[in-house]
Amino acid sequence: MSDSSAGHRLAAIALLQVFPSRQHVPWLTDRLDPELEKPFIGYQAAMALLQAVRSLPSADCELLKSEIARAHELASRNPHDPPRIAALEYALQELKVKCG
Repeated sequence: MSDSSAGHRLAAIALLQVFPSRQHVPWLTDRLDPELEKPFIGYQAAMALLQAVRSLPSADCELLKSEIARAHELASRNPHDPPRIAALEYALQELKVKCG
């Protein structure tokens, strides 16, 4: 996760898409910062966040709400990459259903 290799970070994101982890949600959110990561890695992080919304328990709703909102803000810094923004909007919609 902290490796300087984008490929290693991408591998970590892929694992978190399959095995969502509450403790890694903030790290995934940080991947949406266009100053830290390329759009492809940010998109994969957005998909991992979407999977976290779907998989983590309702007890994590507050964390998920705040981190998805922060991720959306970060992704919006690059408005020319609508797939990341769309994935996060899906996550927000699913959060409303899951958490009210």
